[in-house]
Amino acid sequence: MAIKNRHTGSLLLSFAFLAACQGPQKSQDETVTRQEPALESAQGDASEGVVGPDEAFFAAYYLELVFRYSQENPSPTVEPGIGVTVAPATVSAFDYLANFTDRRLQLMAQSLFAHGDADRDGSFSESEFANLKLDPSLLGGGSDKVPHAFESALFARVAGHDELVQLDECVDFLRDIGPAVRTMLDRSSAQDQRRLLVKSWENVLGRYDTDQNGSLSLQEQRDLRKDRALLINRLTGE
Repeated sequence: MAIKNRHTGSLLLSFAFLAACQGPQKSQDETVTRQEPALESAQGDASEGVVGPDEAFFAAYYLELVFRYSQENPSPTVEPGIGVTVAPATVSAFDYLANFTDRRLQLMAQSLFAHGDADRDGSFSESEFANLKLDPSLLGGGSDKVPHAFESALFARVAGHDELVQLDECVDFLRDIGPAVRTMLDRSSAQDQRRLLVKSWENVLGRYDTDQNGSLSLQEQRDLRKDRALLINRLTGE
């Protein structure tokens, strides 16, 4: 069974499967749902399984929402300690807050530091914070880096007395701003939110259809998994 991409309609990535992928994930390999022994396709190719979204994808997707929120709210009032308190079993797997896990928050912050900590001192100065941009490779590359519009007043509140934002302060900020971003998202229907999430992952998969034949061969799927694993390792140092 080949993985269809946008050239032939819809990728073989159902809402139900994507929802399952939004639960806790331990490693890149575990984002692949194993199927029955691979069947030969009409082209003599086979599929190892549907390649599901990984931690880097979700981290980038939620960071993109945070950055989009900043365009409307450049200096929001964020109350420390409120953060995300959601019982995952009681909400939809597509729920923004339910998937704002500690692991994902760490990866979100680490991805920002990997590309925004210019002097590699482990903290953001005000100028580094102002120049932060979302790395497009997390969402499959091919697009311009996305800037935020947060003002210096927000930096001062997050940084505190030392006037530097440390990694843990960045994680706390991302956690605390979650409810505000959720309010922005709630202006769209749940169906529209799901559609955007699925479409975003379809775009990642589509970039690996190198021969543009409308499906991912075994080798193309392996290339995708390898690249995504390397991306996560580069960000986390694991």
